[in-house]
Amino acid sequence: MANETIKPTGRMATPIDAACGPIFAGERERIVPYHHMHGSPYCLPAFVPYTPDEVETLRQASETVDRIYRNVLRFVQRSLPDAFLVHRLGIPPAVAAAARLEVPYHVLSRQDWLLGPEGPVWIENNTDTPTGVPETAYLTGSLISDYGAGYSNPSEGMDKCLQQALIDLVNHYRSMGMDGKLIFSSLDWQEHAEDAANTAYVMEQARLAGLEAEFAPFGELEVIADDGLYWRGERVGIWYRLYPLEFLADDRDDEGYPIGEEVLRLAASGKLGLINPAQSAITQSKGFMALLWSLAMESGSPDGIYPLAPDEAAFIRRYMPDTYWTPDPFIQSGTAYAAKSMWGREGKGTALFGPDGKPLHADSEERVPDSNKMSKDTTDEEEDSKHYYESQPKIYQRYVPMEHVLVPLPDGDMEGWLLTGVYAVGGRYGGLLPRIGGRITGDLACFVPAATIEQPAIGRVNGDDVRV
Repeated sequence: MANETIKPTGRMATPIDAACGPIFAGERERIVPYHHMHGSPYCLPAFVPYTPDEVETLRQASETVDRIYRNVLRFVQRSLPDAFLVHRLGIPPAVAAAARLEVPYHVLSRQDWLLGPEGPVWIENNTDTPTGVPETAYLTGSLISDYGAGYSNPSEGMDKCLQQALIDLVNHYRSMGMDGKLIFSSLDWQEHAEDAANTAYVMEQARLAGLEAEFAPFGELEVIADDGLYWRGERVGIWYRLYPLEFLADDRDDEGYPIGEEVLRLAASGKLGLINPAQSAITQSKGFMALLWSLAMESGSPDGIYPLAPDEAAFIRRYMPDTYWTPDPFIQSGTAYAAKSMWGREGKGTALFGPDGKPLHADSEERVPDSNKMSKDTTDEEEDSKHYYESQPKIYQRYVPMEHVLVPLPDGDMEGWLLTGVYAVGGRYGGLLPRIGGRITGDLACFVPAATIEQPAIGRVNGDDVRV
């Protein structure tokens, strides 16, 4: 691995000079219309600097993680019983059969990495419905082209990777007889602008790759039991759905018919291809990381079914924090840890605990962006969401310090903590999605585009070392 001793203590973003006019307007606003969300800016006019060594480390590491995930996924599909999928990974029973269908290609996944005092550490992998695609694949390059003199784009080439990954998976499904329409769906275009824009962007890459693709609202899709999924009277052969499989498993129509379960039965029987494939539910579960850690701590299996090579087990021990199905190892050793809901997304269902086992208030020690704090009263819907995530089974992961970031902005500096998303697209490195928020990165964290620059100097800001 390149530069395994990266130990930054802080990082300063470089502001974009917006004197020439609005930055997030025109084509940028068309492709990323959610640059302002929840009453606050989401996309910030600045660049987060990464050195070439950091980018190369993340490039190699992300492809290694992706390979390990695929290897262990096959082990789970072939060797572990449904009881393990349901009780250890939290897979809904309705998803289990479809998740066992082996598909050689996936399209998109996004790993979460920390570049804090411990060096690069990988803490999560979003393999079912990762978003942030237009920001990384389009917006970063557009901003660097116009405002990033001296920078290079660490996400250049993500579009080509995405197009090839779509071609590979569609060709596989076609070879299996799934010859219906290629359809893309997300939640309502108006109420869920982020999901809609991500879906539109991936669909456009499919079209640029030479694939015939159309958008179909969820409400216009029809499920015919034991037959297929239809849109406007035509069979759907392959369905891109920016909708979590664990949600789909519970979906019912107005008359109470379990349409989600029927869609999953169609996928399990080879009558409908899903993008990402249903097997991504296995790797999306945070229980999968507890399994990886358990396997990495084993010496190997004499019967030949052990799924990790020695170098892969060493990689997990080096780059992934200790992760268990119980907090006992951390409580007994007096180690700070994070509790994470099995299907937690965007920080929901995550809580931090100190060495004494008492809860930590994630943002009590630093000033973070206003966008990380809700400005309105909690609604019933938010309470329901909180209960949904907090009531799930959890995994427990050693707490890893994050890297502090300072973002100079025209209306005042912003401080927060950096989470670096790294895309693996069809098994290849795709690009970087930096988000800045609190110590738990939620859906209100801010996006600041990544830019590659030669090794930055170390400076002092407010008494702290920062990389500038």
